[in-house]
Amino acid sequence: MNTLKILGQSSWNVIESNHIEGCHKIRNKDSIRVARPEPSPMSPELPVLAFDYHDGQTVVGYRRECVFHIIWFDRDFSLYPHGS
Repeated sequence: MNTLKILGQSSWNVIESNHIEGCHKIRNKDSIRVARPEPSPMSPELPVLAFDYHDGQTVVGYRRECVFHIIWFDRDFSLYPHGS
């Protein structure tokens, strides 16, 4: 809940520039280890964003305009290489 509160009070510029603890871009989209939804709602130019929500577990998705679209919950740290 604390993360959601912080995110809700922050601009996208601040969020996407990695100035909020627990938020980061997944720089290499090819490192995602599961199939993407088809048809893919993510266009190649949209960054994939990850937000820690509980004990380092991560919610992953993309931003389109002012909305963050959740695609995956990475509860077991298997979606992508964490810490890289």
